[in-house]
Amino acid sequence: MQRGFSAELVAKLESEGAGEYISELAYRRGGFITFRSISELSEPLPAFASGRFEQFKKVLTEENIRQLTAVSLQTREHNFGVILFPHAERKMFGSSNLRLLIGLALQIGLTLENYVVMHDAQRRTKEFELLTQIGQAISSRLDQDEVLRTIQKELGQLFDTTNFYVAFQEGDQIHFELEIENGVVLPKRTRKVSTGLTEYIIRTGQPLLIRSELEKTRDKLGVTFIPPRAAKCFCGAPILLGGKPCGAMAALNSEREFIFEQRDLDVMQTAAGQVGVAIENARLFAEEQRRSRQFAFLNNISKTAISSEDAEQMLAEIVSEIQKNFRFDHIGIGILDYVTKDIEIKAEAGATAKALGKRIPLGVGILGRVARTGETALVQNAGEGHLLGVLQESRAVLCIPITYGETLLGVLNVESQRENAFSPQDVLILNTLADLLATALH
Repeated sequence: MQRGFSAELVAKLESEGAGEYISELAYRRGGFITFRSISELSEPLPAFASGRFEQFKKVLTEENIRQLTAVSLQTREHNFGVILFPHAERKMFGSSNLRLLIGLALQIGLTLENYVVMHDAQRRTKEFELLTQIGQAISSRLDQDEVLRTIQKELGQLFDTTNFYVAFQEGDQIHFELEIENGVVLPKRTRKVSTGLTEYIIRTGQPLLIRSELEKTRDKLGVTFIPPRAAKCFCGAPILLGGKPCGAMAALNSEREFIFEQRDLDVMQTAAGQVGVAIENARLFAEEQRRSRQFAFLNNISKTAISSEDAEQMLAEIVSEIQKNFRFDHIGIGILDYVTKDIEIKAEAGATAKALGKRIPLGVGILGRVARTGETALVQNAGEGHLLGVLQESRAVLCIPITYGETLLGVLNVESQRENAFSPQDVLILNTLADLLATALH
């Protein structure tokens, strides 16, 4: 607080380090220090980082303060700050006045110490309550978005989370699963992996607290990526999955320094650990749901194959069921014509289905090659070339022979305009489907 100073003085003392300098200096000099003719003064105790005294002189000279007495707010164990008394006369305070000021400062220091002890106890209680609430939210909710939003709100009761994000690295992409700017939830987004603070946390697996001089710290860490809205204070922790860092949770402030403290980082580390648990729970739940959908899908295909008496109708219903469950650009079932030695597309579905009735000679294109060799073909990335699939626009193809014993009956062909479209689970279930088709067609 201030009285009699300009409104900018306290802010300058805090932001430029001059306040910390004079506070520490008064503490080291036994509780008080008096400066006379500040603009002409040499450094009284050259034991601090270079430049701090000159910064102190500059701030006070700009305020036209020539004489100053500083009294430390201290106890035996803590230095809480300083009371500044500017004065026009060279000897404003006598010894009795100084003793009175020092005694007053000691009482203020003891009051502050009691407040700190009480506040720390309240803070620890609040931390325990919030972490318990976060744990309950994680154990009772399986929706990742809901869990992340709950964590952000709970942490906001301890420190500033109006600018906050949770991001994960997948391959060469950073995915922002939750991003809040000035209290507003932003749409999810991705960006290329770079050399940002997020990547630094993920790469090192270590938490990061930057209370001030963020740009200098960024340079020291070798971080070159600067987001559109630069921060002045940063607090971030890694998210671990299976013991390995996979993402980062961070809070930042773009207007003020010294917003976050070490204890804020400690709480964020604990919360980030719980996020890892939440992600694993959500993954296991999603995996269980996926398996249930797969069993239901295969069950529907089996019922269709058993109950249908018309082969072409059966194939049409099966490709339609595949499209509902997988959403590929083209799904086709080709049947071998033993007379012409061609594969004819008898059923198809998909967003770009235009190949019904098309005949493909054995050995021509991926589908013809699979029919001739009887071996499955999986291409996830066409690169700059063409796949020679059914669709010219395809970037990924999975082509599976439909065989009963040693006899080729046809080919199941699935194509996508998206690269890396087929997961290992997709390949497994479509192979199972090809076996069901072989039994039904036979």
